[in-house]
Amino acid sequence: MATCDHLVQILEAAGERYQRMSLGGDMEILISERGARVLGLFPATGAENLFWTPGIFDSSEAFAAFTGGSDWNMGGERIWIAPEIVYIVGDRDDFFATHQVPPAMDPGEFILSADDGTVMLSMDSMTLTSRVSGASRRMKMRRTLQLAPNPLSSLRDVDAIMQEVRYGGYVTLAHQEAIDGDSTLPSEHWIVAQVNAGGRIIIPCTPEPEISEYFSPIPPEIHAVQTGDGVPYTAVEITGRQQFKIGIKSASTTGRLAYHFPMTNGEEALIVRGFHNDPSNFYPEDPPAAPGDFGASIFVYNDGGQFGGSASFGEMECVGQTLGGTSTATQATDAFHLWTYVGTPEAIARVAFALLGVAL
Repeated sequence: MATCDHLVQILEAAGERYQRMSLGGDMEILISERGARVLGLFPATGAENLFWTPGIFDSSEAFAAFTGGSDWNMGGERIWIAPEIVYIVGDRDDFFATHQVPPAMDPGEFILSADDGTVMLSMDSMTLTSRVSGASRRMKMRRTLQLAPNPLSSLRDVDAIMQEVRYGGYVTLAHQEAIDGDSTLPSEHWIVAQVNAGGRIIIPCTPEPEISEYFSPIPPEIHAVQTGDGVPYTAVEITGRQQFKIGIKSASTTGRLAYHFPMTNGEEALIVRGFHNDPSNFYPEDPPAAPGDFGASIFVYNDGGQFGGSASFGEMECVGQTLGGTSTATQATDAFHLWTYVGTPEAIARVAFALLGVAL
């Protein structure tokens, strides 16, 4: 798990542009122009990265080999355009063998700029082609990063809840605008945070959520909704040892999910995603083996070592408003919040109950 200074050293050696952004106190994020990523989330100076990054950052030589090849996986938090089954996969019956990320999407041709606490990553023209129909759509894409205040700050008991807790948060304002091409092609922002294996993703939900299996058999306990003193939730253990992916229907969820995991110093971290979950929106991603099973707004991926090797990862994913398809809108802006809490296990349990309604 690389420190921020180490990642900066690798980026500078490669001539890559980046920006460090303070979240308050010693917490900060590291933003890479390449791929428009939040490459690192660091709770303190010299601390371990709360996001996963691969072995390409072990040395300048390894990173140079990566940038000179066709691989895309830099880790961190990224924004792509979904549906994956439209723009990235050539044959849903042979998903991984035909999985190819368009270079126009990642790394793309983003331009990084920073001003007065705001970081922007802009791309004026990106053409994506459907691998299903061959039709194309050209669009603009912009990712703006700003600080996000603590969502618990208005609670009467906030001081008690936040004892022994450090907070840092930011919001991504993702904007897509169609320029020309096939207006019927669906497109939606798809934000993915890659996290180190060893914790669990928690998703507050209805008592009987609809969960779709995207590939590989999933552990049966995922369908067992947890109850107790708090709201119902489903939990996914991120082991990095068994590859699978699930989707949860928008009508079954609240628009919040979190990754809860232990840190090496004895503290715990809770990374909470907040987004506008709209069950009236048409969410067009469907499982490879179940065409037409639409409607999922949250996805969880557990890697089995195929992409992360021995130090593997999981992904907490969600999507935004849809252009094209049944929508006549030509542009959309989505707000994706990321609220991070680090502290003692007892303190993190208080935060989880206050923000998610979940009793850890």
